[in-house]
Amino acid sequence: MKKLVLVACLAAGLACHAEAKPVAEESWIRCADFEHSSDGSWRTKAETLVRLPGGNPTIHANTTLPATGTFLGIQFGWLLSHQCRTAHQ
Repeated sequence: MKKLVLVACLAAGLACHAEAKPVAEESWIRCADFEHSSDGSWRTKAETLVRLPGGNPTIHANTTLPATGTFLGIQFGWLLSHQCRTAHQ
């Protein structure tokens, strides 16, 4: 059920405040494709495919995703921090 809530939030570009737990690498993104910066932003290490209900956009290599705000209508900073937190601590 939590996965469905996360997918719905992704599609709407909203930050879900439900308790988010890290999910399997084969989910909407691969944590290994992103690097966390000290300012809270995330950078793509390579061209990265994002699996979303409305389509699968590709984010170019070396793209910085802000810690706050949206990119492609999605709050990637918040979502990556919650999904990939154990991989980047």
